[in-house]
Amino acid sequence: MTHHHGLRSVTVDDLQRLDRGFHEAFRRGRSDDLEVIGYGEVSAIVAWPTPAGTAVCKRLPPIADRASLIRYEALLRDYLAALEAAGVSVVPTSIASVPQSDGSLGAYVLQPLVDEADLVTNALRRADPSRAATIFDEVFEAIESVAGTGVGLDAQLSNWAIPSGKLVYLDVTTPLLRDEAGRHRLDTALFLASLPWALRRLTERFLVDSLIDAYFSVRTVIVDLLGNLIKERHRAWIPLGIARANLRVERAITVEEVERYYRQNALMWEALLRLRRIDRAWQIKVRRRPYPFLLPGKIER
Repeated sequence: MTHHHGLRSVTVDDLQRLDRGFHEAFRRGRSDDLEVIGYGEVSAIVAWPTPAGTAVCKRLPPIADRASLIRYEALLRDYLAALEAAGVSVVPTSIASVPQSDGSLGAYVLQPLVDEADLVTNALRRADPSRAATIFDEVFEAIESVAGTGVGLDAQLSNWAIPSGKLVYLDVTTPLLRDEAGRHRLDTALFLASLPWALRRLTERFLVDSLIDAYFSVRTVIVDLLGNLIKERHRAWIPLGIARANLRVERAITVEEVERYYRQNALMWEALLRLRRIDRAWQIKVRRRPYPFLLPGKIER
């Protein structure tokens, strides 16, 4: 088991207990015994009590061997350092792993639980226009600070919090870094593992580079953030967000562009989720095998 910074008192027994909870959920295709507090497009977010306080836990796709885990850890460490160097504060993050019966590793990214009231999406619910403008400006400034440094950012507002009034970034599970030649350092195969195997090659060939490239473009990252306000039930803040963004981007963003971008993205992710649900039913009910991912119910987009 390995750690970086944060939650250092997690024990092997604690982690094995958590791992058993995930395996039971994989076997049943339901997560009733886990406290799921959110879903990303790839992995679920689980709250988990530890001796150091409640942790937020994301289980990575199955990792084949120790060498693969070491490569991922090194990439994650480099990503955290690059964000901090660009002035983007990150919530303390650690990684731990449990050997699996088939020789692979179950790896978990752990962070302390942020107070729900401090999540930016919830702060916006209490905000007046002046405070909302400040929130948009701070997030846009963080996006700009990272631009051009070979570092990508999924800057949707659900990935930020403001504990003690200081903006911090939460979602580092997918480390978005490029090497000196401009190639993506992320092992995309690891994050395509949640797709049915027949789709993985197709997705890698036609989707992955364009999907990941989007996180390195300031304008596209901002458009994605603004579109996601629809999913977060913050549509009323889109005009203000666009007004603040257009002080920074060369080509003005429009409401129509934001809504079109969001619709296209939502359709793609919804189609992939439907295919994953079909694959889960096939694996559990027909092949009698556990399905090693937690999937959300119906998502209101």
